[in-house]
Amino acid sequence: MEPVLVSIEAGVQRITLNRPDRLNAFNPAIHKGLADAMTRAEAASIAAGALLAGERGVTLRASVPIAAGAELRVEKRGVLRVATLWRVQIAAFVAEENARRLAGQIRERGLPAVVEPEDGLYKVRVGGFASPGEAERIRAQLAAEGFTTWLVQSLPSLDALPGPSRTTALVIDLASGARLLPATGDGIRMRRQRPSELARRAGALAAINGNFFSASGDPLGCLVIEGEVVSEPDPQRTCAGITAGGALIFDLVQGELAVAAADGTRPISGVNRERRADELILYRPLFDESTRTNAFGAEAVVINGVVSAVGDLRGNTPIPRDGLVLSGHGRARQWILQTLRPGVAVTIPTRFVPASGDVRWDQIRHAVGGGPRLLSGGQFAATQFTGLEGFAGAFTDRRHPRTALGVLSDGRVVLLVADGRRPSHSLGMTLLELAAELRRLGAIEAMNLDGGGSSVLVAGGRVVTVPSEETGERPVADALVVLPAPQSSR
Repeated sequence: MEPVLVSIEAGVQRITLNRPDRLNAFNPAIHKGLADAMTRAEAASIAAGALLAGERGVTLRASVPIAAGAELRVEKRGVLRVATLWRVQIAAFVAEENARRLAGQIRERGLPAVVEPEDGLYKVRVGGFASPGEAERIRAQLAAEGFTTWLVQSLPSLDALPGPSRTTALVIDLASGARLLPATGDGIRMRRQRPSELARRAGALAAINGNFFSASGDPLGCLVIEGEVVSEPDPQRTCAGITAGGALIFDLVQGELAVAAADGTRPISGVNRERRADELILYRPLFDESTRTNAFGAEAVVINGVVSAVGDLRGNTPIPRDGLVLSGHGRARQWILQTLRPGVAVTIPTRFVPASGDVRWDQIRHAVGGGPRLLSGGQFAATQFTGLEGFAGAFTDRRHPRTALGVLSDGRVVLLVADGRRPSHSLGMTLLELAAELRRLGAIEAMNLDGGGSSVLVAGGRVVTVPSEETGERPVADALVVLPAPQSSR
């Protein structure tokens, strides 16, 4: 049997493991060498040390190389010192009114029920039981009535306790030839996928979740893959760019995209998303097989830089695999009809303008959005994160599962996930705690990515974090994948 315990320091207050998967189920009844016999005195001494560590808080660390230039680091700190409650989740609604209606019906039956907002959903949870056994009896009863049920561990607040916390970091040396880039869709259309599936399809060593996304699954903020703009930047929120030379940079970025033809130029309002009033939207083959638009606009099909067809008041135009579709409503519709006739040559001039003026944004090959900025020049990006880049205090100052991307002082890249919303395992982090954790790891530049139930890190083909979503790993709009060095670079 492979030993789990490598060293014991200072009365078992710090324990180093060589198997990070064991951090999910740490058993303090450990001994100092699985192949060695122990005396009763040795066993009693280690048991006493483990109990002391449980009272004072225990730190467990594991570090595992997963490929040349890529190292996985897992750390578990602290213990939960208060009793948790157990609830039975029976539904999740987009509309708060529907959740409150169901909770009221449950309360009328004599069962306590609450509505808890989480990641844009309103979740109906029943009870406040002291033991999982009590909760399980109610869960079985509600499941028999047709409800889809989960047992959920709960606390009145996750924010006032010192721990526990669990973080998983992947440190990558891009100089080794490993590559970091975004991935999205299923190969046919932009649809939500689990990061583990995106990693598998890309042949990646590892992956983390990327952009925030809308209820329809569209990525929110900048997304660029192999130089192609998949989603336009939000100029109010941080974007991470990866240059052709492999440098990772962060900035607030304004996207300048346009359609240029012989008879005029018009700015593009957005890329691969729903068309709104008076907008001109660019649809690429990555989006879907068709534009999914309504009939209240005009659409021009462009193949190899030349308009091949123009349709009006039809919508849902097929997107050619070797071209694109320009879709306009209102004034943008009129511009298409007046300017883009079959046979007209068009170009799509594209430029990212960073707030800092950093000229390296002219060399961007990949980009992913998120926000807010956490670290800049080795310092916290703000004295307080509430309101920064438009994020509310309930998001910035309360503990949630988190995902972040950063650059260490030696140029290596760090991908970090902090588990949360699982009281016995990990409470999550505020953005200030997340920024401090990144700085402790040696990061000098960093930004936050989508978190909550989306937060996940995949390595070696499996999920190595503990997602907070009741159903496990959540499908997301896109992920950052780590590809191995090309064969010639190894």
